Amino acid sequence: MKVLRKIKSETSLTIERDHETMCFNRQHKFHEDVKFVLLLAQCFGIMPLENVGKHQQDVAFRFLSIRFVYALLHFGCVFATGIASVTKLAVKGFVIDETSVTSFYIFNSFASIHFMYLAAKWQKILKDYSYVELSMRNYSCKRNVKKINLWTAVFFMFFGLTEHILFILTNLDHSLSCKNFKFYPVEIYFGSAFPQWFTLVTYSHWAGALVEFTNFISTFTWNFTDLFIILISISLREKFNQISSRIEHSKNPPSKFWKEIREDYYKVSNLTKFVDTQIAGLVLISFLNNIFFLCIQLYNSIKEREAVIDSIYFFYSFGYIVFRVVAVSLYSATLNEAARKPLKFLYSLPTENYTIDVSRLITQINYLPNGITGHGFFLITKNFLLQAAATVVTFELMIFQFSPVKTTAHQSFSNNSDSICIK
Repeated sequence: MKVLRKIKSETSLTIERDHETMCFNRQHKFHEDVKFVLLLAQCFGIMPLENVGKHQQDVAFRFLSIRFVYALLHFGCVFATGIASVTKLAVKGFVIDETSVTSFYIFNSFASIHFMYLAAKWQKILKDYSYVELSMRNYSCKRNVKKINLWTAVFFMFFGLTEHILFILTNLDHSLSCKNFKFYPVEIYFGSAFPQWFTLVTYSHWAGALVEFTNFISTFTWNFTDLFIILISISLREKFNQISSRIEHSKNPPSKFWKEIREDYYKVSNLTKFVDTQIAGLVLISFLNNIFFLCIQLYNSIKEREAVIDSIYFFYSFGYIVFRVVAVSLYSATLNEAARKPLKFLYSLPTENYTIDVSRLITQINYLPNGITGHGFFLITKNFLLQAAATVVTFELMIFQFSPVKTTAHQSFSNNSDSICIK
C-alpha cells in the first residue's frame, strides 16, 4: 500500500479546470454520502459496523462487538413480539385487523437479520463502489448526493416519527374509555397499545418499557428499510447520470472515447447487479410489508370512526404508506431510467461517429436492463406502480370476502381489550 505524505512547499500552483467536466475535489464517494444515515441506524441496532464515522478503509464488521450484540438484542426483541402476536391470534382467534401487527413485527425481524448480513458484506460493497468511483474520477458531478441523502433521511424520519406519535395518541384516547383508567393508567395504556403481550402475560413496568422500546426500534426499522433502498437507488442512478452527461457534452470525440464510455458503463452495470443482489431481500421485505399494510388499511376504511384522533391517525397512516410505496417505486424506477438515458444520445450520433463500441453499448443497454429487481421477481420501472396497484386491488377483493359485520373502530378496540379494561 502506498503512503502519501504531505510536503510543505513555498511554491504555489494554480490549476484552472472546467467545473462541469472535472470534479476531483468533490468526487462522489458512496461512503461519505451515506455515513450520516448509517450512524443514525446504529443507534437503533441496524448495520452493526465499526468505525463508520472514519475513512471507508477503517469500516469493519466484527461479531465480537457491542454493536453486533445490540443488533442481536434488536432482532430478539422484535422477533419475540412477532411470535407473541402469532400466539395471540392462535389463542384469541384470527382477526384480519390484527394481522397487520403480526406482519409488522415478523417482516421487521427479517429486515434486522438482513441488515446484519449487509453489514458483513459492507466492506466488499464499499470496495466495489471505490473501484467504479476511481474509474470515473474525470466525470462531472453536478449534484451533491450527500445533501440529497441527508434531506431524504430527515423527511422520512420526520414523517415516521409523526406516525408513531399519532399511534401513541390514538391508543391513549382508546385507553381513556376504560372505566379503571384513572386507577391503572399505565397498565391500561400498554394493554391497549400492545395487546399481543399483555393479554398473554401480566403487566409489569420493566415489561412495558421493553415492549415500548421494541415498538420504537421496529418503527425505525420499518422506515429505514425503505429509506435505505431509496439511498442506494440514488447513488447508483447518479453513476449512470454521470455517463449520460459526459456523452451529452462530448463534441466529435475520438474512437477511444467510446471504448472508455462502454467500459465504464459496464463497470457501473456490474456494480448495480452486485448491489441489487445484496439488497434483494430488503426489497422483497419492503414491498410485501407495505403492500400488505396498504390492503389492511383499505379494509379498515369500511369502519366508522367516532374519535377525531382515530380518524386523523387512520388517514395519516394510510397516506404515509401510499407515499412510501410510491417513493420507493419512483426512486428505484429512476435508476432504470438513468441506465437507459444514454440511448437518447447514442441514437442521435452522426454516422461517422458510429463505432463498434457504440453498437456494443447500445446492445448492452437494450438487452441487459439495470435496476432494482427483488431477487429477479420484478424489475422496478414506472410501470411497476400500475402492477402494484393491480395487486393491491386483487388482494383487497379477497380480503373483503372475509369482511365481518360493519363495526366501528372503537367497538373493535373494545372487543379486543375487555380483559385489559376490567381490573
